[in-house]
Amino acid sequence: MKSGNNICILAKAPKSGKVKAKLESCLGARQSAFLARALLLDTLSVALKVPRCQVSLAFWPADARRDFSNLLHLFKNEEKNARIKAKTDSIFIMPQTGCSPGELVGSAARQLFENGCRKALLVCSDNPRLEPVVLMASFELLKHANVILGPTFDGSFYLIGMDSYYLGLFDEIEWTPGRIYRNLLERINRAKLKWLELEISYDVDTPQDLEQLYYDIDNLRLAGKNDICRHTENCLLHLKR
Repeated sequence: MKSGNNICILAKAPKSGKVKAKLESCLGARQSAFLARALLLDTLSVALKVPRCQVSLAFWPADARRDFSNLLHLFKNEEKNARIKAKTDSIFIMPQTGCSPGELVGSAARQLFENGCRKALLVCSDNPRLEPVVLMASFELLKHANVILGPTFDGSFYLIGMDSYYLGLFDEIEWTPGRIYRNLLERINRAKLKWLELEISYDVDTPQDLEQLYYDIDNLRLAGKNDICRHTENCLLHLKR
């Protein structure tokens, strides 16, 4: 792994029956897994467009390395941008370890900084509005803050940026739906860390989020942004059939 700036994508294996329950209720287990896979591939594509940084993939469960190696192989074969395709081989894959969600996130951050990272962005894999400019701006903001936070409308986060590994920041944090962001912020303030906030966004958890996703992709295309959400758009076209 290269030192310096690192974008680390936090990813759960997109397997049938193992993704968002509310999406499975309207899409079915198999199609929900396809959507989760597409969102992850688009997140990888966005991260690889950011210049002068290492891209890492922190996967869970810890025994899913082969699944993610195969996924990266498929991503490389599907990618049409030659520069992005070439950078795929440099992606560093590592398992998340621990029992609770906080421990999993903390283990990813710890591994990054133990391997020489100077600034890290921990990015969730299901935020459809993520663009390279947001990631580049986050690295710039880390010159003025210890932590950068990207909140979601449902009280969680889509990005956490850090300028160092802060021991205990994620340990035993209460990971309650709707309160994750607030609990994390309380922990950051208790540690007296300087933090800055990105604009609020959403992750795709519910049928309502899925409707918003269709709308946002249409707006991206109207704005001439044709290389964002390409995998997800293709997946959604198949879901409509």
